Amino acid sequence: GLHHPFDIQLLQALFLIRYVDSIKPNVENMVTLCIDQVDADRLSLKRNIEEALLRLERENLINRSGDLYFFLTNEEREISREIKSVDISAAEETKLLGDILFDDILKGKTKHRYASFRRDYPLNRICDEHLFGGSGSEDLSIEFVTPFHDQYALYTEPKCILHSSEHEGRLLVKLPDSMEMETELRTFLQTDKFIKLKSDAAASDVQKKIMSDRAAENRQRKARLLSLLDDLIQKADHYTLGRALEIKAAKSAAAIDEGLDFLVQNVFGKFSYLQQLHDEPIKELKAILFADDLGREQLKFEFTQEEPADIREIRTYIELKISSNHPVLLNELISHFSRRPYGWPEWETVLLVAKIFTGGLVHLMIDGSKTSAKEAY
Repeated sequence: GLHHPFDIQLLQALFLIRYVDSIKPNVENMVTLCIDQVDADRLSLKRNIEEALLRLERENLINRSGDLYFFLTNEEREISREIKSVDISAAEETKLLGDILFDDILKGKTKHRYASFRRDYPLNRICDEHLFGGSGSEDLSIEFVTPFHDQYALYTEPKCILHSSEHEGRLLVKLPDSMEMETELRTFLQTDKFIKLKSDAAASDVQKKIMSDRAAENRQRKARLLSLLDDLIQKADHYTLGRALEIKAAKSAAAIDEGLDFLVQNVFGKFSYLQQLHDEPIKELKAILFADDLGREQLKFEFTQEEPADIREIRTYIELKISSNHPVLLNELISHFSRRPYGWPEWETVLLVAKIFTGGLVHLMIDGSKTSAKEAY
């Protein structure tokens, strides 16, 4: 396969520096090594070298690791050839991608903390239509569309806008196309799979050494993948609620948080019905349930005045349940108000129920019998 005399010269140069630690076998150094006249055109030489390196790599005569190129011995060539012929499935690609995006870059984030609402909102995590955590029915989702998605080309801006408006509560992040990322990811998987299949005791010392070199290279490749994907998230297009977002954050995790903040503010439209957020709702709860007669009369009096929006929402919910002969269970009521369009912190809802109970508007029952405030607490 090597018709170019230049390829052979380049291969010889790589052979000569194979074990010379002080010379890194990258393109710039190869250019310097291959200069044969004082006024050589470095740019065209660099182009020739890059083309030759591609041919040498295709022939398995050299191995690439990041921006470094290594001459291969006969045993290494054989292993290189075998690695390149390892089959990997689309499912394996998506799994690795999702694991890196959600676990490594987003640090295993399963919920989003929205500070001014004092609440953590659970997330569905989706990569190329595969669920990577969450029940699938959470109010908020992060969805990545990557170049590995078999319909990637169809995710134009209009399609992304439509997709994000059809799935309310979803932050859609479309990563830019990246040949380098795709190549690194596939090579990582092939090498990883090959090493697991081939690590047997019967291997010769030479083979074992080659395998351990490849494993070390693959660890560096994983680190490069992380940094590539980190970079792609920063350059990605972000969409939610039928619009493209202008993200200001410079770091990838902060960019995702910025999109999710926007989502929380717009998805939980009735959050603002809450009259106040308490620093210590459980302490407040105790105070209400153990209120003396004067405190209880005060609450009853407040209910006869202008009814607050949050109390009204809960009372309406209870009345609807009762009028359709459904029992009203506290955990179901809390869950209802923690979801869209409310998104209320659970203890704030409990506190409101305690106020309604103390104000004499509802009874609380345990095992079919009415309870006192003390039992309720």
